Amino acid sequence: MNSFFFSHFLLAHFFVDYPFQTDKLFETKIKKIEGVLLHSTILLIFLLLLSIPYTLNPLVFFSCFFLALLHFFQDQIKIYLTKKMGGENFFYFLGDQILHLFFIFIFSFLPLPKVIYENKGFLKLYFDPFYSYLIVFLIVVTYFSWILIHSIYNTFLKKEELIKGFWKYYGYFERLFAFFISFFVPFLFFISYFFLFPRFLKKKRLFEGFLGISLAVFLGILLRWIK
Repeated sequence: MNSFFFSHFLLAHFFVDYPFQTDKLFETKIKKIEGVLLHSTILLIFLLLLSIPYTLNPLVFFSCFFLALLHFFQDQIKIYLTKKMGGENFFYFLGDQILHLFFIFIFSFLPLPKVIYENKGFLKLYFDPFYSYLIVFLIVVTYFSWILIHSIYNTFLKKEELIKGFWKYYGYFERLFAFFISFFVPFLFFISYFFLFPRFLKKKRLFEGFLGISLAVFLGILLRWIK
């Protein structure tokens, strides 16, 4: 497996599916095929940019193009199934993401250019796969977990609106804290659960907070192991 392209294709996917997918773009995706096309085009741009300095290699270029094309068709199918279910579904959401990652994994085994790693300044941050994984994990801890937990509620507990506003960002904060403390000082991970106290007082989705923190603790320890 080519770790440079795997980590960078992965980073492009998580960037475009989460921080760079605005609410307006998401709503357009659901209503019009043009929204899915725009989303997939943005993904293609990110894939090409994160393939620099190998973007003009024909195999790299076509790998980026076909990953974006697969993403387009896959998103169309997922939107259709989600509408049919009447809301975000845990199995469709997680299955969709696993399939995206599977295609990225497969493409990283193609005979892509052998990467010459640079170890100076920013170039080290760019070429070392660890830093791409770090950003991916941060997106998973914040944006991805937010949607994942919502899909769990919708599928197994009760259908509710996607949480927004203060409690959305409070969830980001508590999960980020749990992630970093588990990465740097794993034996103190239990401190993270004290952030559930405000949820307990306000009776605000205590189980959601517990799930999010537990996932963040796991990811922090996992990234520490990867390093």
